[in-house]
Amino acid sequence: MPRHHHNQSLSRGFTIPELMVGVLLLGMAGLVAARMIMALAKGSLYTARQSAVLAQSRRALVNWGGERGMVWAAQEAREARSLSTSTLELVVPGPVNVDFSVAASNVLVKTEGGLANDQASGISSMTVSYFEIDAGGLIFQSTAASNASLVQFVLTVQGKTSKDRTYSILSGAWLRNR
Repeated sequence: MPRHHHNQSLSRGFTIPELMVGVLLLGMAGLVAARMIMALAKGSLYTARQSAVLAQSRRALVNWGGERGMVWAAQEAREARSLSTSTLELVVPGPVNVDFSVAASNVLVKTEGGLANDQASGISSMTVSYFEIDAGGLIFQSTAASNASLVQFVLTVQGKTSKDRTYSILSGAWLRNR
């Protein structure tokens, strides 16, 4: 009678070398899976951080939660108070003026009537430009604050870590005096 029949199952155990190779392969597969999960988690965290910084910056530009943002304040303003390239100083209707500037702590600050309110963090700089429009429709850089019809601002948004991207957000608005 032959040693193995087709219906008879082969039942022998693993040898020590086979067992060691199997454990080694399982360990390597587990390590690869763990690294993939870590990479996915790191990517998700990076995306969440960047999204939070950009969302805060967007809220600083627009009217959010009853707070007058930069665009809304500029649209409401009668004129600019200065041609400062680092601070947006506006004359708005009412008894108080509105200023926007970036503090040393990388926070965009809105000062209204002497009261400072933080608008957004992660803003490393702000550059403001002022333009006017002549009778022929030509737009050119303004030389006097009272003549400025259009204000443009660029917010530079820095991520929370050195590995995060830096973004420049460009926005602007026509002033009411145009």
